[in-house]
Amino acid sequence: MPQLKAKIGSRVKARKSAKAEELIVIDESKGLIFENDEALYGYFRPAIDQIESELEKNRQEFDFTDDELKVLESHLDDVLDLPDQIWQDDSTGSEFPLHYFIKKIEGKEPSFDYIAVCYMNQEDHVPTYVLSHFATRSALLTRKYRRKDLV
Repeated sequence: MPQLKAKIGSRVKARKSAKAEELIVIDESKGLIFENDEALYGYFRPAIDQIESELEKNRQEFDFTDDELKVLESHLDDVLDLPDQIWQDDSTGSEFPLHYFIKKIEGKEPSFDYIAVCYMNQEDHVPTYVLSHFATRSALLTRKYRRKDLV
């Protein structure tokens, strides 16, 4: 099976502060304010590694290739703006709950699911950091991300 190259560690609706240092604010109420992208990624890296490992373990042979995944990345904004489902999982062992945004993408080709694993700002209830995102043809893989609480 080819190595999965899902897009990881993307800021979504994080904002930079007005300070000269340009701090990256993910969730001010939780103290998730970072001086640079390296510090931000370092904080989320254990969760990202866990997500990527789980994804690689559960990926099906018939799923999208890395090249196909790159083309399908354009669906990320649709998934974050208008998901069909959002699941919250606070049992992952990380310091924060993970949110799984899932959307069925239908169009010219056979339909597929697009999944974004996010940190959601607890005050504003918006995704501010995408830990991983990918498309899948596998209903079994999508079911694995429908866990804990549907919000």
